[in-house]
Amino acid sequence: MKSFVESFTGFFAASKFIRKNRLYYFYLVPFIFSLIVYYFLFKYVREGADSMVEWLMGKWGIDQFLTSHSEDWWGKVLNFLTGIFKFSIGIGTFFISMVIMKYILLAFLSPWFAYISEKTEKKINNQDYPFSWIQLLKDAWRGVLISIRNFAYEISINLLCFVLGIFVPILSPLLFLINLYVGAYFYGFSMMDYVCERKKLGVRDSILYIKKRKGVALGLGLAMWLLNYIPIFGLTYASVNGAVSASKIISQKE
Repeated sequence: MKSFVESFTGFFAASKFIRKNRLYYFYLVPFIFSLIVYYFLFKYVREGADSMVEWLMGKWGIDQFLTSHSEDWWGKVLNFLTGIFKFSIGIGTFFISMVIMKYILLAFLSPWFAYISEKTEKKINNQDYPFSWIQLLKDAWRGVLISIRNFAYEISINLLCFVLGIFVPILSPLLFLINLYVGAYFYGFSMMDYVCERKKLGVRDSILYIKKRKGVALGLGLAMWLLNYIPIFGLTYASVNGAVSASKIISQKE
C-alpha cells in the first residue's frame, strides 16, 4: 500500500521535476503525435461503430419494427432500449478507442519515452549512458513487443467486460473495477519497463521484476488512467509524467 501511495503522488510530483529542470520539451512530441492519431482514430472508429449499429438494426429488423409501431407502447419501449444500446456502444467505443490510442502512442514513441526515462535518471543520479543507434533500435523493438503483449491482454479483457456489461448490466460496477485494475497495471508496467531496458533485463525478467513491484505499477498506472480519457492533453501529460515518475521512484528506491 505504501508503494502504491508513493507512486500515485510521485506521478503528480513529476511535474515539479520537469518544471525545475526546464524539461518542457518532453511534452512536445507526444502532444503532436496524439493530436494526429486522435483525429484519425476517432474519425474512423466512430464511423465504423455507427455503421455496425445500423447494420445490426437492419439485420434484426428493428428499424422496420420501430417505423411500423412507433405509436404503440411496445414500440416506444423498444425505441428506449435501442437508445440505451446505442449509448452503450458509443461509450464502449470511446473507451476502447482510448486504449488503442494509448498503445499506439506507447509503441511508436517508445524511443522517446526511453530517452525521457534515461534523461530523468541522469538528472537524479548524474549517471550517463553511452548513445548507440543499434541499442536504440533494439530498445524500440522491445518496447513495441511489450506494448503488443500488454495491448492483447488489456483489449481482450476490455472486450469481454464490454460484452458482459451489455447482456448482464448488473455486473457493470464489478466489470468497471476489473477494467480499472487491468488498465492501471499495464499502464504503469509500460512506464516501468523503460527502466528495465536500461538494466538489460529480458522481457520475461522484466515481467517478474515489475510483478514484484506491483504497488508501484498500480499507483503510477491509476494516476495515468485517470488522465488518459481527457483527449490529447491527458494522454500527453500522463505518458510523459509516467516515464519521469517511474524512473524517479525506482532510482530513489534502489
